[in-house]
Amino acid sequence: MVKFGERIVSRSQPGWENKYVNYNELKDQLYGVASLPPRMHAEGDFKFKKAVDTQLSMINTFFNEKLTDLEESLHPGRARPANATKEGWAITADKASALLIQLEEYAFLNYEGFRKILKKHDKLLKVKMMDAFMVDLDFNDESFWKRSRQLRKCVDMISALYEKSGRYDNLHVNPLDELVSADDDFAEGDVKKSFVRKNSKYWVPRNRVYELFVRLAAYMPLYYFSGNKVDPLTTSVYMENEGMEIFARRIGRKDQATLTRFRVYGDNRPSPDGSCFVERKIHLDKMYGGSSKKERFQIKEVDVDACMSGALVPLANEGKNDRQLATEISEEIKAMELAPFITTRYRRTVFQMNTDDRLRISIDTGLVFTKEYHIPNWNWYEHLGRIPSPSEYSEFPYAVMELKLRDIKMPDWFQSMIAENLVREVPKFSKFGHGCVTFRGTKNIPEVPYWIIDYRDEFEIFDDDSTQKENQALPAAESENQNQLVQFQEKPRFEVVGAIQRFFQSRAYSRLSEHQVVVHQKTGAWRPTAKVDAKAFLANERTYLNWNQQSVTLCTFGIAMYQLSSGNGPIAGFIMTVSGILVLIYGQYQFYRRWSMLRDRESGLRFLDSFGPPALTILLTLTFVLAMVFQTTPFFGR
Repeated sequence: MVKFGERIVSRSQPGWENKYVNYNELKDQLYGVASLPPRMHAEGDFKFKKAVDTQLSMINTFFNEKLTDLEESLHPGRARPANATKEGWAITADKASALLIQLEEYAFLNYEGFRKILKKHDKLLKVKMMDAFMVDLDFNDESFWKRSRQLRKCVDMISALYEKSGRYDNLHVNPLDELVSADDDFAEGDVKKSFVRKNSKYWVPRNRVYELFVRLAAYMPLYYFSGNKVDPLTTSVYMENEGMEIFARRIGRKDQATLTRFRVYGDNRPSPDGSCFVERKIHLDKMYGGSSKKERFQIKEVDVDACMSGALVPLANEGKNDRQLATEISEEIKAMELAPFITTRYRRTVFQMNTDDRLRISIDTGLVFTKEYHIPNWNWYEHLGRIPSPSEYSEFPYAVMELKLRDIKMPDWFQSMIAENLVREVPKFSKFGHGCVTFRGTKNIPEVPYWIIDYRDEFEIFDDDSTQKENQALPAAESENQNQLVQFQEKPRFEVVGAIQRFFQSRAYSRLSEHQVVVHQKTGAWRPTAKVDAKAFLANERTYLNWNQQSVTLCTFGIAMYQLSSGNGPIAGFIMTVSGILVLIYGQYQFYRRWSMLRDRESGLRFLDSFGPPALTILLTLTFVLAMVFQTTPFFGR
């Protein structure tokens, strides 16, 4: 495990080496204070806090200077290059993008440095300092961390420079050989009533969000709804019952599985004059020739509580089939006893051509989950705008990106971002599903979504404590389940067996498609990317029967040799029979291991058995060699 102090040094920008938090120096000073007698802790703690404030002041000053340089280089009156051509505008935008990426990583590394050293301070000295310090970083106008949010405005300016350079004039997309039926997602103020789509979802590390923005801006312009250059806050309240029936059907990808939510746009608090969209998502299994779709209608916020109780309310901007949809949702709410369960909030940034919606990329940042169930007399106005308690509130440590395609293939430049691990694909990720696991835990839900296994804070791996900490971002599940779900860790094997395993793995793994398995970038663990098919259980049974067949064959020959042979023949027969029993036990173990993986919806390289087949070959070879030796020894002896 790389220590965080070494990580800062290795990732420092050239020329900025002395402008980062000196983590190692602060850590040494902190350990020195902790080693003093308790009566001297107060004086040592005062000096430590003074050293922290000194470094924070230095970082604030340096970051603000660099941010000012970036903003001035993008200012409309100063951004004009000496060579005011399309090529000159592109060069200016590229330079600004590079500086923005450097500032983003600089801010995040320093933020993590302060958080980790103060967490260590609170633990060693039993004096609380971290919480107040981190709050100050969030809200102090002079704080580098708060000012780093201004990088989002710089992305708009960079996108405008790329537009001047003509980068978007010839945006090229590759049409499919066969067109598919797909439409775009709903946007704020859209009048679309229903659609089907083809999309894929990704996680973006929180320290690389703006890097993703500027790299996308080099290929696609920013897109704003209703002409407002603001990333709208999207608030969604999801409906569910105590039995988690909606969750079970959605996570299980059941045909005709529905999900109802109430969605509003904007930063304003609930208002009687405001509008709310009632949406229903339906999963239609492709096996039956269907495609997932979304339907919605609009109501006034004053009618939301009545609608959530299953009553039919007046519709706003009523369109075709809206009344039928409202009736179906009302009946479903009553029949399944649905109620507000969780709320999600995030800000959405969209990249899309104004005149071409075949390719659209949306990034949801600042995703927050809020618990809504088990709240007596829940109502729209009082509870939606409330300040939740810590137990009712959870931040998601990644940005969620969605790629939406209509009648085109995935662009090559986007595939390169996947190859560089800028984004991590998470097929079928569900905000609703993740929120349910976050607050209900893994023991109180019908099924655990596979992505919980890969749910790790991006910087926890850089922790330099002697023992690895539990991930703070894990859902509020039971501790025994966390250890089981965090990652796939196989037990160490002997070197000889490991060498044999690596030999066969290098050949077997190379034949797997990249879309079938993804490597966890921090732990090296494998994570699944596809749902489990019923045929996999049957294949597991067939493999088990094949192992049994080999076992029966060995035992049959062994018993026959034991009964019918003379001299050393019974010894060879005994060895062969024991080998057959070992093969039977190993086959039984592999069957139950794979069955458990299929039951838990795991997939990937852990299904491969790179030890069993070569071990069986070696065992059979040794058995036959020993049998021949025992049988021929009396002959040569004579």
